[in-house]
Amino acid sequence: MNLGCGCTLRDRRGMMTGKKRVLAAVHRLSSDCVPVGSMGYEDSVADGVRQLLGASQTADLNQLLGVDFAVIVADYVGPEFPWKPPNQRMSFFGSSDKTYNDEGIVERPLRRAATVSEIEAFSWPTAADYDCSRIPGWLVEAGDLAVMTGVWTPTFSQLCELFGIETALFNLAAAPELMEAGAERITDLVVGLLRRIHEVAGSGLLIFATADDVATQRGLMFSPDTWRKRFKPSLARQFSAAKELGLITWLHACGDISTILPDLVEIGLDVLEPTQAHLSGMRPEWLKKEFGKHLTFFGAISTQTTLTFGTPDDVRREVRDRIRILGADGGGYIVSPDHTVLDGVPPGNIIALYD
Repeated sequence: MNLGCGCTLRDRRGMMTGKKRVLAAVHRLSSDCVPVGSMGYEDSVADGVRQLLGASQTADLNQLLGVDFAVIVADYVGPEFPWKPPNQRMSFFGSSDKTYNDEGIVERPLRRAATVSEIEAFSWPTAADYDCSRIPGWLVEAGDLAVMTGVWTPTFSQLCELFGIETALFNLAAAPELMEAGAERITDLVVGLLRRIHEVAGSGLLIFATADDVATQRGLMFSPDTWRKRFKPSLARQFSAAKELGLITWLHACGDISTILPDLVEIGLDVLEPTQAHLSGMRPEWLKKEFGKHLTFFGAISTQTTLTFGTPDDVRREVRDRIRILGADGGGYIVSPDHTVLDGVPPGNIIALYD
């Protein structure tokens, strides 16, 4: 599909702004159309979409597709870390940035920590290690889009980077006080950074986005009670801080998290990402019936199945079905792929989704 003349899919949508469209979805108000989002694309897919749309290879893909969101972040400017493994990224926590993989030479700085005092003595990053000077310019660029912020500090996932996943899972059972101490310091960073960003962004900021991947596609990695004891307090504190600032709360949590959805509603979650609706435990009809009054669902268009192996018509059918179910009764749904779109996905399927 070549739209020609510099036209974008956004130009073919209604007259509401992205911010108003997202607010309408979250608050179940009437809207010109369902809002759309994105979780990112591999370069090969993005280039293919631009080519099919007849756009420059430097054109902003989100703008071409009509995505209703913009993201602002603070820049990490804290201390550099002296040790870095070959061909790997070092996180600002000083750990090798390979969350669930201990294969090879990776740095897990808390792997041998045995006391809470060792956890407290660790060099934790703080909000003071971040620079917000670019945020005003980004807000101008965002214009009338729904602006969200956050920093990738998923509590359990970050603890896995710091301890190593085997040690982290062991500690949940044998030394939970270590995990609780680490979770508290991670939450200090998230909440402190949110407040600092909000001081700069003010009313231009609409959404606080946080994350934690605690599930597989068959359920949680540990018992719901363990999650409630060790990680629910962290999220509750994050959501509370966001609500105090008047922000919409947003959680990225992959997999089947159905057993803790009531807890997430209880502590103030507004938007659930990525809503992997192809999983047996995350059926759209059940999600809408049980939680549709409380949650807005983001995603639900399968990157594992439909987008990768389906035809454009298959994609259109899935999008229409998700809108019919998850967007019933006046809203509560934001259309998006349910994860990053990887190499091998036909670009025509992406255009079919947004079109």
